[in-house]
Amino acid sequence: MIFDGEIEIHWIENLNSVLDDNKKLTLITGESLPLMEHMRMIFEADNLKSCSPASISRCGILYMQEKVINCKSIVNHYMRKFPKFLSDLVYQFDQMANYFLPGILNHFLSEDN
Repeated sequence: MIFDGEIEIHWIENLNSVLDDNKKLTLITGESLPLMEHMRMIFEADNLKSCSPASISRCGILYMQEKVINCKSIVNHYMRKFPKFLSDLVYQFDQMANYFLPGILNHFLSEDN
């Protein structure tokens, strides 16, 4: 599960039971939903001002500047995971990705859309 955007205090505090050793989400009805072993939660946020120390201590936090995460690093990450039978296409994929992806990403990530 990926949460992208502003972290709001009224819902992040409710996730503490999921983030601790119990790994169970308790709904307002009292029903508990377990987080399965293969499931992960990712929060992408600009700041943590709404988070309590309890919420923050339950998460691993990575701070990454925007200039570090670029199109090329994302493409390289996925190219390393290509199956062996596609290894001869890695160079071509890299060339196409470097040509097309920056413009596509800039278009969809621009403030005007």
